[in-house]
Amino acid sequence: MKKFIAQYNNPNEERINFGLIERKYDDDLVQYIVNACKSLEVLKYITFLGYDYTDDESKIDINNYITND
Repeated sequence: MKKFIAQYNNPNEERINFGLIERKYDDDLVQYIVNACKSLEVLKYITFLGYDYTDDESKIDINNYITND
């Protein structure tokens, strides 16, 4: 998309929404996932206790997760 815009000679460049192209308006995906988990609390035996978010991949121990089943 950016290559196209660079080649496109547009006198009305202010009409191009660069924030949308660069995804500046996107909400944090973590909050959507947390809200989905919290919505399961309407079931009798499910209680959302919390979550821990780590964005550093080197701190995640892959042995704590089931990868094949």
